[in-house]
Amino acid sequence: MLALDYASQWQVALACSVACALVCETIGVAFARWTAKQPWWERALPIMRQTCYNFGFSKEPSPEFPDGTSDAIVLDLWSAVNAHVVVHFVCGGLMIPVIVAGAWAAATPFARNAFILGTLCDVGFDLYHGCRVATATFASRDFLGR
Repeated sequence: MLALDYASQWQVALACSVACALVCETIGVAFARWTAKQPWWERALPIMRQTCYNFGFSKEPSPEFPDGTSDAIVLDLWSAVNAHVVVHFVCGGLMIPVIVAGAWAAATPFARNAFILGTLCDVGFDLYHGCRVATATFASRDFLGR
């Protein structure tokens, strides 16, 4: 059984945060490269651009978006969202054995460990994503390379 003490849970969550960062950043880049080559992307681009506008992205060039909501920004958001879906799918998948068992008490030790790991992985994702959003918000464009 995974250690349930508070400090151990944070250690696992921090390790999961590093794993989530590696997975999201590598899958995001790979997904962007793959998506840009797909024939359907030209049709999906306007729809995804509208989604960006719905989330507050600028329609016109602004100090925050000197090129407006460019194709590169839209592709980056599309890829990041899909990488996040992969991580959440894995985290949720780890919780399924307890759900199938119907109750915590009825679940096997493996199922309980998987559930705890899935929960801590999701906490790790939140830590990674919070750091990424804070960095993207407050870091200079030179630091981010964009």
